[in-house]
Amino acid sequence: MQRKVLIDFKDKSLFDYNVPDDLEVGAIVEVPFGRQKRQGIVTDYKIDTLLEKLKIKDIYGQIDDFALPKVSYDFLRWFCDYNMAPMGQALKMFVPSNVLKKTKLEFETPNFHDVTLSQTQKDAYNALILDNGFKVNVLNGVTGSGKTEVYFKAIDEVLKQGKQVLVMLPEIALTSQFEIRFKQRFEVNPLLWHSEIGLKDKKKIYQGVMKGKVNIIAGARSGLFLPFNDLGLIIIDEEHDHSYKQEDGITYQARDMAITRAYLGDIPIILSTATPSLETIANVRLEKYHEVKMLSRYKNASMPDIKVIDLRENKIVKLEKGDGSSISTELLSELKKNLEQGEQSLLFLNRRGYAPITLCKACGEKVLCPDCSVALVYHKETGCHHCHLCGNKLILSQKCKHCGEEGAMISVGCGVEKLQDAVKELLPEARILTISADNFSRKQAGELFSKILNQEVDIIIGTQILAKGHHFPNLTLVGVIDADLGVNVDLRSSERTYQLLEQVSGRAGRGDKKGRVYLQSYNTNHPVIKSLVNRDIDGFINNELKSREMLHMPPYGRLAGLVISGLNEQKVMELSENIVRVAKKYQKVIEVFGPIPALIFRLKTKYRFRVLMKSKKDIKLQKVISDILKEINIPSSLKIKIDIDPYNFM
Repeated sequence: MQRKVLIDFKDKSLFDYNVPDDLEVGAIVEVPFGRQKRQGIVTDYKIDTLLEKLKIKDIYGQIDDFALPKVSYDFLRWFCDYNMAPMGQALKMFVPSNVLKKTKLEFETPNFHDVTLSQTQKDAYNALILDNGFKVNVLNGVTGSGKTEVYFKAIDEVLKQGKQVLVMLPEIALTSQFEIRFKQRFEVNPLLWHSEIGLKDKKKIYQGVMKGKVNIIAGARSGLFLPFNDLGLIIIDEEHDHSYKQEDGITYQARDMAITRAYLGDIPIILSTATPSLETIANVRLEKYHEVKMLSRYKNASMPDIKVIDLRENKIVKLEKGDGSSISTELLSELKKNLEQGEQSLLFLNRRGYAPITLCKACGEKVLCPDCSVALVYHKETGCHHCHLCGNKLILSQKCKHCGEEGAMISVGCGVEKLQDAVKELLPEARILTISADNFSRKQAGELFSKILNQEVDIIIGTQILAKGHHFPNLTLVGVIDADLGVNVDLRSSERTYQLLEQVSGRAGRGDKKGRVYLQSYNTNHPVIKSLVNRDIDGFINNELKSREMLHMPPYGRLAGLVISGLNEQKVMELSENIVRVAKKYQKVIEVFGPIPALIFRLKTKYRFRVLMKSKKDIKLQKVISDILKEINIPSSLKIKIDIDPYNFM
């Protein structure tokens, strides 16, 4: 029988072959491809009838007995259609290279035993809907309420039925503490799936999932594409987290993709969070999602007190060198108090490195990455200026390249390294641990967290890596150095900042002692700050949803972003203008904004322009974009990246 086989090959991906009648859709096969052998999957796409009489090659055969389950194949097709993704490129996500050589499949089996839940946890578990096919459950519990134990109970019940479970975590960094808690609960290590696992383990886990030998996987976004044969439950931990939005390669929102995967498999899904996304809240209010609330902390621990330090009125402590420490006198007093009482403190600043800007004090020219239009960040630890986008590392001369002034280069602003130096000077007796993406990996996480849990650290300084999912019982004080950072950037910035500050505040007072949170701010009347201090979560959410609804923005409308990029600025601009010109023919169904230079105008040597399209919720925006692009000749030297449901407007 002549069938189309999906192969990863440049822009084209579907090729005609003679396939034995007994091979089902999804079978992973080896085929002749020019002088090469390539692997692909058998599809249900029809071949072109005009080609039926031509000589079509036979496949070599199925690779062992490997095949994507029907639900995985259906998900692959839907995923590519929704995200406007090339099928060949997506194939690599569903069938990674080098995972199909047969290997020995032996895995530990989780042990089941009863765990005593609090009454709040019991009530939450009993309220979940897990036995009627597809259902989206929103487990909405305040920080420290014990949501993990509730969904562990759900995992326990599903595993007893012999079904598989997928737990998705927003970042690899969080897997370390998850591993510890999982082993305590189930007496085995969870199998992890993420970018850092080696080929040997990847091969073993992939085949184990496909063969039904693996019953639970925990991991990052990519775990969603594993070939589960009998998946019974999906859990999305920290469902609100923007890390679930994949920005590189094919763009997609992993939380939303997971909901569709659950729908296609007719299974329940749990979205666990202390700060639900606005999309999730809107769906709860429309009664599309089932919400279960946990309003109190485990063992009735109290929520931390939150106070704003107005930096217009409170002085920043000066250092011996005359530079400001970024720490107010009031916050320093609280740090000293905690130190005296033997309790731990966390200083949160979401800026890596030592200083975010380097400029010439003579002419004011900022030092930018030579390949990207962003400021280089000085890192004292390496002695280099880093680009956090492309990875460039440069040692700068003290002579200004712009005006030629000698010794004029100065670093401005404060990152976590500079904050660490300030704390060392102000509190020399304190044991300090600084954690950011620059010194933190999953392998290091266990050692770093052990230091905190064993009380070998007095003051933790960190970025957003420390904002979520961590449980440090002796941590009673959180100081947010710059609560204004990122509040007025784009559509989602207020929501994102609120979630981040609420999460980091939730690290305080999770043990027996009351927690305190201090937010340093120059804009104390900002809705984000006021809602946090007043514990007016509903007020903030209602205002945000109201403004989105008035503007027909998500979740009340649909967005798609197009980023046009290339090495020739003029050609990039011309193609962008051409797209907008054609798009305006469709003004009855979409609004078009742009083209404008992207906020990061140059990235990895390429110039970038953005076009934004907006429509009502009932419009198939992907179809409109596809029709627009069919009318345009796209030079091979330029690239158009389509982002459905964009989160990043850079």
